[in-house]
Amino acid sequence: MIISIVGLPNSGKSTLINTLSKRKVSITDVEPNTTRDYVSINADIDGTSIELIDLPGYIESADEYLNIFQKNLSKNLDKSDLIFLVIDSKNPNQHDMDNLIKNIRKYSEKIWLIINKVDDFEKISLENISYNYQFQKEFHISAYHKKGIELLKENIKEFASQLSIKDMKENSSDRKLSIIGRPNVGKSSLFNSILNYERSGISDIPGTTLDVISEIVVLEDTVFEISDTAGIPRKKQKNRLDRVGSLMSMKQIPISAVTLIVVDSKEGLMVEDIKLIYESIERNVTPIIVLNKWDLLNNDEKTDIEKNVKHELHNNLWVEIVRTSAVNKRGINLLVSTINRVYESMGKRISTSEINKFVRGLWISSPPHPYRGVRAKIKYVNQYSTHPPSFSFNIKGTLPKNYKRYLMNQIRLKYNFGATAIKVKF
Repeated sequence: MIISIVGLPNSGKSTLINTLSKRKVSITDVEPNTTRDYVSINADIDGTSIELIDLPGYIESADEYLNIFQKNLSKNLDKSDLIFLVIDSKNPNQHDMDNLIKNIRKYSEKIWLIINKVDDFEKISLENISYNYQFQKEFHISAYHKKGIELLKENIKEFASQLSIKDMKENSSDRKLSIIGRPNVGKSSLFNSILNYERSGISDIPGTTLDVISEIVVLEDTVFEISDTAGIPRKKQKNRLDRVGSLMSMKQIPISAVTLIVVDSKEGLMVEDIKLIYESIERNVTPIIVLNKWDLLNNDEKTDIEKNVKHELHNNLWVEIVRTSAVNKRGINLLVSTINRVYESMGKRISTSEINKFVRGLWISSPPHPYRGVRAKIKYVNQYSTHPPSFSFNIKGTLPKNYKRYLMNQIRLKYNFGATAIKVKF
C-alpha cells in the first residue's frame, strides 16, 4: 500500500514520516522546504507493510529545481492508495492551501486530512480548517509529540485490510465458488464451515437465505471468492422474493469456476439436484457434489444414495463426490483439498505439438465411424485457454457424438484433468 504525504512547507510532513516509520529518513527543520526531492520509505505499522512518500512542500512561486517535482506531483498521487494532506494548525496558510487543493481535488476520494501540530486543543481553533477542507477522514495529531498517532495507525491498518480484500476480489475472478442447492439442504452451514465463522444465518425454516452472500476465503494458500445462494425449489414459487432469489442463484452458475451442489443425503438425490449438476456441466463449470448430512444415514442408506448418484452421472463419472456434515464440520478438510485439486487441474496447459500427437494416435488406433458414409478427417487441435481447460478441434466432416465424448474422456485420462470440466469446440 502506498501513502503519499502532501502539504505546504513546514507543515510537519517529514516529521510525520519519521514518526510513522520510527526512523529518521526525512530531514526536519524550522526552515521551510528542507525536503527538496520526494523521499520514499518502506515502513511496517504493526505488521502492515506500507510505502510512505514524502513530497516536497507545495509553494506557488517555486524555484526551478522545486518546480520540476511539483509538475510531477500527479504521477506520485496517481499511484497512491492514500493521500495525507497535512495542514499546520498553528499557521494555516489558506491562500496557498487553496491553490494546492485545486491541484489535488480530483483525488478527494482517497485524501485524508491530517491537521498537525495540535498540541493543545484549547488554544487552537480548528473550526475554519475543518469547515473549509472536508475530505474522506480527518485526524488531529502532533507528529512531533506523537499525539493522535495511534488512532491514525489503526485507521491505516483497517484501510490496508479493506484494500487487500478488494485486490483479492479483483484477482479471484477465475476462482469463484458458488454453493448451490435446494432449500434447507445445509448450504449456509457449509458456507459458514468453510469460512470457519458464522457469516450466514441458519435455520430449519426453508428460504432463510434470499441474497447471494459472497466472501473472500483462503483455502490452502489459494484465494477464492465463495458465495452462498438462495435455495432452488422444485415447485414454482408464489413469493416474489423467493423467485428473485432462485433466479439470482441460477445466474451464479455460469460465472463460477466451481459449483458446490449440496444434496441432503437424508432425502436423497432429487430431480432439482440432477438439473443443477447438468446445468453446471453444460456451462463448462466444474460441479462438486456435496452429500451433506452424511452422518444421519445408516450403511444401507449410504450405499443406496451412492448407487443412485453414480447411475444419474452415467457418462460423467469424473464428477467428484464429497461426503460432509456441515453442522459438525466433518468432511470440510476433504472438501477444501478437493476444491484446490480441481482448481490446480484447471490451470494445466498442453502444448500444441503434444496434444496433436496424442489425438492423431487415437484417430489412427480407433478412428471414428463414418457419418452418412463419410469419415471425418482431423486437421489439428490446440488448447486455447485454461480455467476451464479449453480445446479446439479443426475437423473436416462431422463427428458422431459418442466419438466426441470418447476424445474428451481420453484427454481427461491422459493429462490427468480428473474432476475438472473440459470445454471442447468441434
